[in-house]
Amino acid sequence: MLARRKIKPFLLVMMIAIGSCATRQEIIEPQPPSFAPPLVEPLALRIGYAFDPSIDQEVVVTTDDERYDLRLGPATRTAFERVWGAVFVEAIDLAEAAPAHESPAGLDGTIRLRLAAAGLRRELDRYYGFTVFELIFLNPDGSQGGVWPVRGDGVAAASGQDSLELAIRAVAATVATDLDRQPALRRWRERYD
Repeated sequence: MLARRKIKPFLLVMMIAIGSCATRQEIIEPQPPSFAPPLVEPLALRIGYAFDPSIDQEVVVTTDDERYDLRLGPATRTAFERVWGAVFVEAIDLAEAAPAHESPAGLDGTIRLRLAAAGLRRELDRYYGFTVFELIFLNPDGSQGGVWPVRGDGVAAASGQDSLELAIRAVAATVATDLDRQPALRRWRERYD
């Protein structure tokens, strides 16, 4: 009986010790980047756009003592809807209205946005976030016209949310300014030249 009384306090101490060594978990869901639509000359193209399911999947990042659950979907969707609306004369959200491998009639092409990678780490008083998105260009006949990986980085002292918001904003800015240089878009535009 005396041995049982000694075991219970020992188990309680062990549970507290294990609990204090556990990984700290933080859910990171950045707000949609707060920027006005990009000021660019719209490309004379009518495109469809779609978000790959990877955009809405949670990305889990673990370190020795921290775990981050990154939820990037809402911020990504808002940022890129602004970009597509500014960069093209007409941008149509396909939202599962058409199969992923086809463009509806009348479109010059489709851009499918995929999340390839994301990460977050904290060092001292700063958060370092990054995102890598792939723009997959689909020709009107459904064939793939190319893939463009774009990386964005963000550093913030306030929070992981802020650093990832900056990373998404960096990708959106690169896309808005450099999209017209992509070979697939040049081919789409050649039909009008």
